[in-house]
Order: sequence, then structure tokens, then C-alpha cells
Amino acid sequence: SGDEVSRMMDTLACSISGFSGRNTLGLQGEFLASNFDQGFALFSDCLRQPALTPDEITREKELLIDEIRSNADNPSHLVFQLFARTIFQSHPYGRPIHGTESTVNTIDRQALSRYLATSTGSGGMVLTVVGGVDLEQVVELAERHLVRANGKPKKWKGPSPWRPPQQPVQATRTLPREQSHLVVGFPGTTFENEDRFTLEVLTEILGGHGGRLFATIREKLSLAYSVTAMSMEGIEPGYIALYCATSPGQEEQAVDALLREIETIRNKRPDLSETTRVKRHLIGARSIINQRGSARAAGMALGYLYGIGHDAAEKFSKQVQKVTPTMVADAANRYLDVNQMVISCVGPEVDQLNLTT
Repeated sequence: SGDEVSRMMDTLACSISGFSGRNTLGLQGEFLASNFDQGFALFSDCLRQPALTPDEITREKELLIDEIRSNADNPSHLVFQLFARTIFQSHPYGRPIHGTESTVNTIDRQALSRYLATSTGSGGMVLTVVGGVDLEQVVELAERHLVRANGKPKKWKGPSPWRPPQQPVQATRTLPREQSHLVVGFPGTTFENEDRFTLEVLTEILGGHGGRLFATIREKLSLAYSVTAMSMEGIEPGYIALYCATSPGQEEQAVDALLREIETIRNKRPDLSETTRVKRHLIGARSIINQRGSARAAGMALGYLYGIGHDAAEKFSKQVQKVTPTMVADAANRYLDVNQMVISCVGPEVDQLNLTT
């Protein structure tokens, strides 16, 4: 049970937790090297032999529903959810990761057990270990605790490809708040596409700390409380988004300012000094993250699952270093196409706005 797992984690001075997202699910753990065999056995039991008691399932469902309700009251979360639903339509990327109250309420022990059995077969599993352990010991423990005779993973039916919009689309939701929240977004790329490194540089130039959006829209024009840009890649194409929190009544001005910045970077490549500064920041930030063994293990596992190699994280700095100002401008022209633009807005009386003209 969960209480027993908690007591054993305290005894072994280890941590174990689950994760799930748009593309993957799994377990992660950190253990003392001296207790690795015991920690790995507990780690494996969490995956292979969870008690799934009724009280635990009820408690976890209540926590998840509380989070769903909290997100429903969070304008910045709502505006991205509205954007995703609009740009991805019926594709799974358009659905909320935490589900809805109605879908969570349908989950029971039978559904959990069935899903665990069909989705975690050893034939579809990637195991990565980073730290002071012996390779042969890891292999022996994995074969003993994780490999099953029926290890073939279930073949999931992939979703139908989604078609990006062919003209600007607006989605709004009136919400009585003191701020309005905006997303101006475009179809993005996949993990496998090397454009993702250029898009990292592009979005950092635009939305990083001290980036163009901050300097112009927040500092110079005073149109935003916060502003940023991001690129979300997936197994299937994701999105590029510019986010802005502004005052009610300033939504159209804020969108116009965002579009002017997009037009600028499409028409004029960034300076070499600006590009170099951003690349150094991205490489340094990633290096700091990868100082933790858990982060390196996660990067290896996900890289292998996504088909970009277990050493993808190690190649990140080399790939980013290759990005040139010309590549940034070219990517801006190809990805930041206003004909495929989706604008979502949440705030007071925003249903009356026309943000796409």
C-alpha cells in the first residue's frame, strides 16, 4: 500500500514517484548506492504489484479533481487549454493532461489494473540507471523484478493526424478577472526534427529573460505584466506560443505588439551577438539541469523512447551551437505563419474582441 511504501522509502532514504505527460508514463526513483538492490526491489513492486486499495484510489482521485478545479480557476492555465483545444481540435494534444472531473470519476481499480498490465510490458519499457552501481547487478535485478513472460507491449492505435488551420483563428472565453491572458500560437515540430534546436533559440530570443518581448511589450510599451515565448515538441508536431498577461482593454494593442515582433524577426535576422548570448544561456541552463543524475537518467530514457537516442541530451549543446542567425530567421518565416495562427484570450468581456485582423 501507499503507507507501506512511504515507510520503506524513509527506511531506505530513497524517493520513488510516478510521472505521465503527453507522450509517456513511468516511474522514477533516487536511491543510495549502498541500498540500490533494496530500493530497486521496492521501485519494481510499485510498478508490478501495487495494492491499489479503494481508499488510496479515492484519495488520489480527490486530489486530481482538486487540481482540475484549481486549474479551471487559473486564467493562465485556461488560456493555454483553450489554445490547445483550438489548434489541435480532436487530437489528443488538445485534451487536458489531467482529464476532466467526469473522466476521473470513471476510474476504478479494475481500470487501473487493466491499464497497468497492458501498458507496462517489459517489451515496451526503457530502463535507465545513472550512478554508482554495477552494470551486471542492474541487469540481474531488472530480469528478476521487471521482465515478464508476457512482456510484449500492447499496440496502441495512433491518433489521426491533425490539420493545422489555414487561416487565422480566434478563441475567447469571458472570465471576470483583473487581467486578460493571451496566447498567439502556431503549429510546431517534433522531437525528431532538428528544427527544434533552432526553435529553442528563436523562442529564447523572443521570450527569454531580457528578450525582445520583455524589452518592448513590457518595459517600453507597458502592455504586459508578464510575457514569454515557448516551443512544445512532441512525438507528433507540437506548437510555438507567445504568451502575454495584460490589462483589460489592452488586448488588441498587446496582440498587435506581439505580431510586430514576429514580423521583425521574420524580416530581419538577429545579430550574431544576440544569437550567441542566447545560445550560451540555453547551453548553460541545460548543463545545470543535467548535474543531477536523475535528470540525466530521465533524458536518456525519454530520448530513447522518442527515437532520438539515449545520448540526445549530451548532443544538445553541439546542436544548439550550430544554430546561426540565418537559421533563426528562416525558421521564423516557416513556423510563424500568420495564416496558421491561433489566438486564444481569457479575460473580462473578451468575446467582443476581434484579435485576428
